[in-house]
Amino acid sequence: MPGVIIPIGGSGQVNGNFVVVEDSAFPNIQIGIRAIERFSPTPLPNTGSDYVAQTGESGGSGSGLPTWNYDLHIDLRGSGLSFDDFVIDVATTVTNHSAADLQAAIEFGSILPAGSLNAVELFQSSTNPGFFASGINPFDPTSYPFSLTITPKLGVNGPTLTAGMVVNVVPEPTSAMLILLGLGGVFGVVRRRRWSN
Repeated sequence: MPGVIIPIGGSGQVNGNFVVVEDSAFPNIQIGIRAIERFSPTPLPNTGSDYVAQTGESGGSGSGLPTWNYDLHIDLRGSGLSFDDFVIDVATTVTNHSAADLQAAIEFGSILPAGSLNAVELFQSSTNPGFFASGINPFDPTSYPFSLTITPKLGVNGPTLTAGMVVNVVPEPTSAMLILLGLGGVFGVVRRRRWSN
C-alpha cells in the first residue's frame, strides 16, 4: 500500500530514508530507492536524495565489496497492474553494473512459466554494487548516481516514474583523523626545530 514502504531484506531492516516517487495519475503505485549500511539495519545518512557512505570493505579484507548496499522498492499492489505492464530499468555509472544484473524481478520471471510476472505486484531488493561491477574500488572516495525507472508499456495509461539518488563515498572518519594527527605531528616537529635553532 503506497505511503508506507515495507522493510526490505527481512528481519532487522528498518523502514525509512527512501527516495519515494508516487504520482496521482498512477494510484497505488510507489517506487523507492535508498542507500543502506551493509549488514546493518541502519540507513545511511541522507539529505534529500544524497546519501553519504564510508570508504572501505565489508565482508572481510579483500572482498572488494563496499560498506554499503542500495535498496530498490516497486509496489504495484492495488493498482490492478503487474510487472508485465512495465519496462523496468536501473541505471548507474558503476562499471559493468547494468539493468540486466539488477532486475531481479525479470531474472525471477525468466525461470517461471510465461506470463508469471502477471502475479508479481511487489518487488524489493538489497544489492551491493560490488557484486556485479568489475573494477569498483571500495576505498575510492567518489559519487555514484543510481536511478530506478518504471515505464508503462503500450496500452497502459500513466506516466514514467523515476526515483534517483547519489551515493557520495567519503573517507572513513578514523582514516581522516589519522591523517590529520600525522600532519599535526609533522608540524609539531617542524615548529620544535624552528624554536631550538
